[in-house]
Amino acid sequence: MAFTLVLDESGQQVSDRPVCVGAVTCTNYSALEERLRELHAEWSQDERFVGLQSFEHFVDGGFHNNQIPLELQVRFIDLLESTPQFRLSVSYSRRGTYPTLDDNQLCLVLYARLLRDIFLRKGVRHFDLLFETNEALNPKFDRLVEDSLRFAAKRAPQNWTEPSVAVQVVTKQDSLTLGVVDFALKIVSDWVVAGKPTNVKAASYRNYSALKRRFSIIEDLDMNERISRHSRD
Repeated sequence: MAFTLVLDESGQQVSDRPVCVGAVTCTNYSALEERLRELHAEWSQDERFVGLQSFEHFVDGGFHNNQIPLELQVRFIDLLESTPQFRLSVSYSRRGTYPTLDDNQLCLVLYARLLRDIFLRKGVRHFDLLFETNEALNPKFDRLVEDSLRFAAKRAPQNWTEPSVAVQVVTKQDSLTLGVVDFALKIVSDWVVAGKPTNVKAASYRNYSALKRRFSIIEDLDMNERISRHSRD
């Protein structure tokens, strides 16, 4: 079995936001990407939004959260809720555990934990990793993967076989699936900043609730807490 991981991060240099990293995991990346490109082409023809700067961002750049019209954001979240081809994983920190690290260094710590756990999944022999381009992190991705595989090996059961891993650095134009990660990170960040409400009156909870079946895991590094699809109500 082979998996594709599409990875992105958010929150750097925004002090009131957690630093987050996330991944879409899927076994049929090409089908998911094709579906997103079909939607992008269809929605780009919607004349209701012509003249809006946010719509121009969407037409040019794809599914960037907060850079597309609100109506399309809502439609996109609804679509993701009913799309079976992928899972989401997110790890975040409010900068409490490693206060001396800068935000890019913290992203690497979060990525290492996230990748370690994903690499330990049974039966996966190969991973294709697609990182969104980041000038500060691009030179570090190969070493990050090597370290994550080493960390996984230390925790692996005896019957674990180290998978092969291929790494690419891409833009959101190259991979519209990065927009899915972008939405997931924003939804988790909003929910965390709001105090993780469970009241339907809170918009952050409604957005989180809409996607919670798609999350394999959400990890709070500082509190050493995990919400997984096996433990969720």
